Amino acid sequence: MFIAGDGGDHCDKFPLDDLPEDVLNLLLAVRVDNDKLTVEHSEQGGFHQVIQGLDKESLQDLEQALKRAREAAAGADSSKLQSARDELERATLPLAALLMDSVAKRALAGKTLDQV
Repeated sequence: MFIAGDGGDHCDKFPLDDLPEDVLNLLLAVRVDNDKLTVEHSEQGGFHQVIQGLDKESLQDLEQALKRAREAAAGADSSKLQSARDELERATLPLAALLMDSVAKRALAGKTLDQV
């Protein structure tokens, strides 16, 4: 199942087999473990990163949002699907902050302030 949203109030779901070839250009996978997240995506030959440090409450929020997204995707109510997408977006904000922090640390490692 592929879920697409426009960032506004519109959200659609449809089987992957029904997608036009030019629509699906990035696959994102997030695995939630007890103390870490593993993020992988398909852009530019692939990306794989394990992210430590997400607090227990944020992990629980993300797990609940994923559960609601699965439930909404199984139904036919587009407003529930949009609400689940919005909740999932909010629940991923702490993950995004950790990921950006990790990327910045790697990019700045070993550099002086003059090199930045």
